[in-house]
Amino acid sequence: MKNNSEKNAPKGTSGRKPAGLRGVLRFVHRWVGFPAGLLLTALFYSGLLSLFSADLQGWMQPATLTQAPLAPRALEEAEALVRHPDSKGSDLQASRHWKATPFLNLPQPGAPGLHLWQYDGHVFRGPALDPASGARLPGQAVAGGAFFVTLHDSFHLRAPWGSLLVTVAGGCFLVSLFTGLLLQWPRLKPAFLQFRPYGSAHRSWLDLHLLAGTLAFAVLLLTGVSGTFLAATDLLPEKMQTRLTNPPARLQAQSVLTPAPHTLPELLATGTALWGRGQNGFVLFSGAGTTLYRSDAGQFCPMRSHVDTAERVTAAQGCSLYGFMRGLHDLRWAPSTIRWLYGFCGLAGLGVLASGLILFQKSEARKAAAAPARAPRWLAGLYQGAVTWALAGFPLATLGLLWASRLPSPRPDPILWQEEVFFTLWGTGFLLPLLSWIFSGAPENTPRSQTLCWGAVLLPLSLLGLGLPVLDFITRRPSLSPTPYSAVLWGTDLAGVLTGLVGASVLLHLRRSCRPCPKTSGPLS
Repeated sequence: MKNNSEKNAPKGTSGRKPAGLRGVLRFVHRWVGFPAGLLLTALFYSGLLSLFSADLQGWMQPATLTQAPLAPRALEEAEALVRHPDSKGSDLQASRHWKATPFLNLPQPGAPGLHLWQYDGHVFRGPALDPASGARLPGQAVAGGAFFVTLHDSFHLRAPWGSLLVTVAGGCFLVSLFTGLLLQWPRLKPAFLQFRPYGSAHRSWLDLHLLAGTLAFAVLLLTGVSGTFLAATDLLPEKMQTRLTNPPARLQAQSVLTPAPHTLPELLATGTALWGRGQNGFVLFSGAGTTLYRSDAGQFCPMRSHVDTAERVTAAQGCSLYGFMRGLHDLRWAPSTIRWLYGFCGLAGLGVLASGLILFQKSEARKAAAAPARAPRWLAGLYQGAVTWALAGFPLATLGLLWASRLPSPRPDPILWQEEVFFTLWGTGFLLPLLSWIFSGAPENTPRSQTLCWGAVLLPLSLLGLGLPVLDFITRRPSLSPTPYSAVLWGTDLAGVLTGLVGASVLLHLRRSCRPCPKTSGPLS
């Protein structure tokens, strides 16, 4: 009599245990994909948020979403703060030990704020200024969207460990992607685009895994190759990095301006004449003088053409390999439509990772129930806690960071407080489900154990997400009349509400599947 696995096997395959090359591919796909998938979920989450880093910066600092045009007085005030860092409200003196050069981030389409920043290795620090007067805008310092960019690039670890971890995770992602394609290839034609949500749980998760991976394979491949290349570049010696990141000298053209721009307003007017309106990116203040750089959003390759007060204009005529990969991966040049489409492909990648992690966890839980000697119970519980942390811990920490950016900081350094909130909640997202499972004594892979593990994270996630618009209304007190930047604030609130609704719906589904849930005695009882 044929068993169920053989009966449900796709046409052209067998339900028996795979052997030979297919067995090796399946082993590599599972045991390379699972540990790497725990890190890759954080990379995909942070990558999605990095796409909208300017919007997150505006939500955390709503005072910067102003319609005031950039005035020469604001530029003069910003330059005075740089020249006199000991002045009140400069915020630059406290960061001198970073040895970071201050720069003035100019207003751009979609990001109207004027910021005098220094990079401390994790986030940008410095005051937000009024584009019209140069006065410091109200509100505390925030981690901003750059927090997620750094998290995506290096997990906020010191060099070279962060780049090394991202490179290894990216390489494992490519290995899992190709082994999955080879495993899927024999059933690609008979089971193409097949999804059965009302079948068994295993079949539904497997169909989602195959469907999302097949549809988004090309984008995931480009993202994986470019991201791994960018992370691996940071591991190279400095001399090789310079060759990769900068265009060759033969592709760099220099010219001399007559007359030379001596003031900051003149420098910005020169940049507008050279590159067009809205193409001025930031002004770098260094000992050699003041340099205006072109915005990365104006070109596919971030070639960093620039003009300085020493009469020199440097314009790259070609694109380096690093610049091509950076433009392919970051999409800073792309309009909002393409960025949203890229974001949906990232969500498909998260679907591939989520379904793969859940399939692995359920498979190991069944092994632990069938053969406790070969698969210990504590290991199955560890897998369940890790999967819960990977999929729900990061959204919980992100919502916590948004809340901390609007609430008064109990510490003198608000940015440090916000970072502590994020990483505390992210770590709690692993400990809470693990402890809930340990002290409940529930068997693995049962509705009760899943409800306890997921509920420990999904309940606070739902509350923080659904309460985000309330926090926005209380701390900002918005007017009912819409402004050009209302979409940034309302869109972030809506994303928080949708995240809370997803968490609440999953939790309610688990509780319904758990009725009646027999109570089991914990290991300490």
